[in-house]
Amino acid sequence: MGLNARKNRKSSTSKSSSVDEANSHENQSTKLHAANSSIASSSQPEIVKTNVRSSFKPKTGTGQRLLSELYLPVSKRYIELTHDFIDPKLVKVGEYNQRNQELLSIDDPDVKALMESIKSDRQKEPILVRVVDGEWEAIYGSRRLYSVLAINEEREREKLDLIEIECWVGSDISDIDAHKLSIGENQNRTDISSYEKGLYCKKLYDAGKHIDEIAKLECVTSKTIRNWLELAQLPVEFVSLLESPKLISKESGIPLKKLISSSSDVEVADFISSKPNQSYKSIKKLKDDFSKFCRGSELTKESIPVNKPIVFEDNDEKGVKVKITRHRTKLGQYKIDMHDLSDEELTMMIDFFSSKYKRK
Repeated sequence: MGLNARKNRKSSTSKSSSVDEANSHENQSTKLHAANSSIASSSQPEIVKTNVRSSFKPKTGTGQRLLSELYLPVSKRYIELTHDFIDPKLVKVGEYNQRNQELLSIDDPDVKALMESIKSDRQKEPILVRVVDGEWEAIYGSRRLYSVLAINEEREREKLDLIEIECWVGSDISDIDAHKLSIGENQNRTDISSYEKGLYCKKLYDAGKHIDEIAKLECVTSKTIRNWLELAQLPVEFVSLLESPKLISKESGIPLKKLISSSSDVEVADFISSKPNQSYKSIKKLKDDFSKFCRGSELTKESIPVNKPIVFEDNDEKGVKVKITRHRTKLGQYKIDMHDLSDEELTMMIDFFSSKYKRK
């Protein structure tokens, strides 16, 4: 990634860096300490004192700050990065980040492993952050950011000191360079799912980019982009039922997409709402459960089966008088066939429905 670490030696021409330690305060009889590192730069966001502290030991001696150089692939120049520790709540994720933030979950095995790694061995790799309009924005490392935030939620419940996110911070990174850097980082990783890449490519496609342009930007074939875009048609809320979006591949995701497309919006919404705490470990299991749900095997055990209508016969002539059937795909919709009704019977039925519903 063009990161060549070097120490910033003291000299009369170099800018000095300082570490401001916030005053500790009482919070439900527990002291939470703050220690945010300040960078002497006019474009740097104002350091906000918070109840967080660094979870890592300084990598340089007192009065020194670790620096690095980063090569910008589009601008074709090097910039200097500063090593810092920041309150994770103050860092937002850039819109060009390929990882879908809605799908991050502490149930994801990769997230669990990362959280345990940070807890036991501390954060091994800093995330890359740029300064935009006086705010910190993560170019890559959003899963590390999510994990630190999740750890802090646990520590807050346990009344423990909160931790900061370790970052490389740059103040002169353009949108297009940030975009390219994010792609370059994620191309070296296997943990960005095809579904998430599809959502990202859909964002570019909806913004007016041609499929061939996106393919060139992502360094893949146009066919791959089309497959990703097809996967992106899966509802995010549906995919959230899975333990991890990595479970979705072209082979498993496209048949699921076709199944959902053949179902009603009501069925999809009702199925999602019926699984509030579900975390599927298998896409096959999710598909099977949804298929059963659509067939009505779970919702209508005591109601009307799809292929077995309820039939009422005439008491005297033993002919079919009323037949009630459920719609095959539209949840909650039924068809009632009534045969050879007399005026009296019709009036009775109208009176019944009038007592239940408002007549137009």
